Amino acid sequence: MPHYIRISIALLLSLLSSAASAQGFTVPWICADRADSTSQVWFRRSYTGLGDVARAVVQLTTTGFAQLYVNGRNVSADPITPYRPHGGHEPLTLRYDVTAYVRPDTTVLAVWYSPTSPHADSCQVAVALELTSADGMRMAMHSGADWLWRTSSYRLDGRHA
Repeated sequence: MPHYIRISIALLLSLLSSAASAQGFTVPWICADRADSTSQVWFRRSYTGLGDVARAVVQLTTTGFAQLYVNGRNVSADPITPYRPHGGHEPLTLRYDVTAYVRPDTTVLAVWYSPTSPHADSCQVAVALELTSADGMRMAMHSGADWLWRTSSYRLDGRHA
């Protein structure tokens, strides 16, 4: 079985579970390795030539707070997600149906990330984009070294970067 089909099947199985655990999550983590532990960070990735998409779902796992943007639109339902009633930085997974925001020519995913407390963390965000084309073909793309990042103008300690 080709490698990309195995990845798609594994990703689909993890997407079907209502609460993904960090141990079972196989999508690569991305982090801003040169940002300090109080920096809020933007991650970004463009996808071109997706064609007609019947369904698009993003699975976002984070150790801090995050907001998901698709083609410049904030698709996160709450001002700050995920809800962390007791703080902490354990990985939590959110799922978004982004079908309405995906374009056949170019789709840009952007994630704003903020740590929950000042600490260095090599696991900040993991993103999986699962697409079903108009003809029923499924594919999955995940975060990796091809994602760009830059620090935001704010830091956790309230100062400007």
